[in-house]
Amino acid sequence: MSAGTAAARSAEDKTRSGELVRIARQLILEELSETLAGFRTLLGKQQWTPGTGNVLNSFRTLVTLLRQPCPCTEGELRGALQQFAFYQTGDAAAAPGHELVDEARHLMDEASAYTYFSLTLLDIFAENGLERRTRQAAQRGPDGNPERLAHARQELAVSPYSSRPLIEAIRKAWSLPMSPSNVIRWPWERACPIHPS
Repeated sequence: MSAGTAAARSAEDKTRSGELVRIARQLILEELSETLAGFRTLLGKQQWTPGTGNVLNSFRTLVTLLRQPCPCTEGELRGALQQFAFYQTGDAAAAPGHELVDEARHLMDEASAYTYFSLTLLDIFAENGLERRTRQAAQRGPDGNPERLAHARQELAVSPYSSRPLIEAIRKAWSLPMSPSNVIRWPWERACPIHPS
């Protein structure tokens, strides 16, 4: 194989890899958007107070950003995703006046756990170098096996409380952040197709 052919093949592989990353990201965000829109409908039927409304506001912001993600709002979307994914109603339970009714609390925990799972999928599949990172994660034990993601998805149907520790173990095996981070990991095209300059 000539050097020119090898360079062309390498460029083609990178282009194909970049396209797969964009497709994975789009599919994950679309499914998350649809799922959270369903949760928002259910949450609209719950009792809310001025003290608990801030949780609903952050949820609304996330749903709005997911409807039409673009490079212009990448940092804001990432921040909203992390804020909601790492949120647990138990964290806010100690604050006076911030008590959620049980059904609303459970719905928020379910939506947050699902967002946490989706954020994990994004951090794994919507970033370049999947093959290398998959090998590295596999060396860290069974939680690094991509099949573990299917187990976490099944566990979400059982309980948000039992699925969170499993998702955390997966994130550790893949060396993903365990708390909100300012790093934007997902690649975008250079130009914004929604807001051209």
